[in-house]
Amino acid sequence: MLSEIKQDRWERRGFLRTGALAFLNLKNVTLRLAWQAAGKQLPVDIEEVFSFTRQANTFAIAWYVEHGRHATRDEVFGKMVEHREHFKPGSWMSHLNPFSDEIFTGWFLDYANVTRGYPRRINDADEVNDGYRLIVRGESYCIITDESGVIYQAHTPKQVPTAATLDSAAVFPGAVVYTRFKEDSDAK
Repeated sequence: MLSEIKQDRWERRGFLRTGALAFLNLKNVTLRLAWQAAGKQLPVDIEEVFSFTRQANTFAIAWYVEHGRHATRDEVFGKMVEHREHFKPGSWMSHLNPFSDEIFTGWFLDYANVTRGYPRRINDADEVNDGYRLIVRGESYCIITDESGVIYQAHTPKQVPTAATLDSAAVFPGAVVYTRFKEDSDAK
């Protein structure tokens, strides 16, 4: 008798869980169709922008190891697009427009190669002769990185500096290491 009650509870939970997942899936499909009907791409959230930035760093560093210099924007994102099939369908990669300033709906890219202030020591043994700055600017937040590989987040300032003018990602106004940033409750 007791086992029948437990089984009944599990069956109800399973039914409710399945119903909730079906509702969320229907909502996602409906939103996707609405955005497509409007001729727009789905917006991406800040976690996807962070994932994109982390991947851009990976490709930029691999380029540096292979070529001995930091890649241009077209070189980094050209390599990224070559590996498109390695990303899950529906991930940020399926929304990426790498050769536009608006790389995702509502998110704008500023990428610059820099040589001012170089060469620099990156550790006890290695010196670099150039670097890069990458800013992804959204309405509320910016994601910033450079050849150090550290990713920062900041509230979007009224006057966003250009990537070419930054001495490092850390000097972006209000920049905080991404994992330590406190987002507002309305983050998108």
